[in-house]
Amino acid sequence: EGMDLSLESELLPTFKIVTLSLNHYLNLSHIIVYIPRTNGNKEFTLHCEFFPEESRTATTQVPNVFSFGISASKVDLTSSGLMHTLQLQDFNQIYQAFTVYVESKCHSLTEELPSVYRWHIPWSNEDSFTAVSVPSSVEISAKLHVARPVNDSSVSVLHLYTSRDCQYQITIRTSFFQVLGQ
Repeated sequence: EGMDLSLESELLPTFKIVTLSLNHYLNLSHIIVYIPRTNGNKEFTLHCEFFPEESRTATTQVPNVFSFGISASKVDLTSSGLMHTLQLQDFNQIYQAFTVYVESKCHSLTEELPSVYRWHIPWSNEDSFTAVSVPSSVEISAKLHVARPVNDSSVSVLHLYTSRDCQYQITIRTSFFQVLGQ
């Protein structure tokens, strides 16, 4: 008996992803990917990897809002995976505003797969996406429109859908002018 997992997929700016927790699908023995015919013969690439989620999840504290951009939080992502998650602790108030710098350094590019950075705020619908070609250096503005509810313990998350050939450095600084704008 088959199961349709298309409801688990997400369409990102440059590709479609499906992230499954295999613990929820213990009875599966095969995964079959069906690509319907389109007009013409379009080529596609299928990337697949299996990993424990905690091995690709990093956590960092955001700088104090009164640091005026002098101090920063830095995270280096050195694994060669396709997906990473950065959890930002204590980023939950609307007066906070940050600039997130993501720099990619690539060894030798075997494919031209863009990176997509998804800013996810679990308690509201204010996700944002940034798509860049690699190697690159990009600034992402991070601010909240809704403060985290008192009874909610979730954290804001930066999902990085990355190239296997690159390493990433993320630097988070308080953006004083954006704080004033908030």
